[in-house]
Amino acid sequence: MSQVLTVSCKLEVLPQQVEKLDAVLSAFAKCCEYVNSHTPEKLTNQIAVQSLIYKEARAHSGLSAQMTIHAIRRVCANRKTAKQKGKPVKGFAPTSATYDSRTFTFRESDWVVSLTMLKGREKFKLHIGNYQKHLLAGQNPKSATLAKRFDGSFYLQIQLESAPPAIPETEDVLGVDLGRTDIAVTSEGEKFSGKEITQVRDRYSRVRASLQRQASKGTRSSRRRCRQVLKRLSGSERRFQAWLNHTSKTCHGCKVIGNRHGKKFECLNLACGWMGDADVNGAKNIAALGMLVNHPGGSEIMSCFLQDVVLRAAESPRCTAIAVSVG
Repeated sequence: MSQVLTVSCKLEVLPQQVEKLDAVLSAFAKCCEYVNSHTPEKLTNQIAVQSLIYKEARAHSGLSAQMTIHAIRRVCANRKTAKQKGKPVKGFAPTSATYDSRTFTFRESDWVVSLTMLKGREKFKLHIGNYQKHLLAGQNPKSATLAKRFDGSFYLQIQLESAPPAIPETEDVLGVDLGRTDIAVTSEGEKFSGKEITQVRDRYSRVRASLQRQASKGTRSSRRRCRQVLKRLSGSERRFQAWLNHTSKTCHGCKVIGNRHGKKFECLNLACGWMGDADVNGAKNIAALGMLVNHPGGSEIMSCFLQDVVLRAAESPRCTAIAVSVG
């Protein structure tokens, strides 16, 4: 498996080169339009489309052999995307063209690229900073995309392919307890104030209340817009949160449920007797659960005992503690 990093590089284009760049972009779009209109609309296999239309498309557009193949590939990719969305294929604008190792070369010594045009090749100096130079140094890019922006400038999006870095194995897990007074408390004792985010949440709450009031009165169009906004906002937080109950009420040391009074926690187990910040205690419990997320059959480490009731451990972080009677 490999990862691809795209580096956007502005081209230093001479006045006489602008016409050549516009010509190759127009020819690429023209080739895409020709392929899309002269082959069955439902055909998305590149090899099948290429066997049907390659010679005609190349003669019609004047592109090189390799760029004609890339135009066919783009049409097939757009058809697949349109099919997934249930929409027709959009028109092809003369704003980009695809290059590969046969039609594009990069020279690091003077930061120059060579691109295939309709007739021959043209060299362009890269107008880039130290950040782009750092990314391109020592690389041998095999693909790029020529793009024209609204202001008339030309950019080359150079793709760098590399193997992703190995993920180091570790047995350390950082638990984070989320709240309102302190938005986050880590198992290492670090705290982050929730004052600012609470103010933002309260402001959004007032906005929702205002929208709900407006949704019940006003014109039909204003009521419809209010309902649409409320529907878009509903559940947006819930989709990205997993609730773990009783993490700050369970002692991280002996796993006995104790008493929490505001920010303070006190363990009821006389043999333990731990006392301290309830959020720090909860973060330590979350860290213990995180270590056992992939543990087969769940985690028994979070089993809690309280008088005559056993609280069975959560088998995944999305589960909450379940009370079961003891025989």
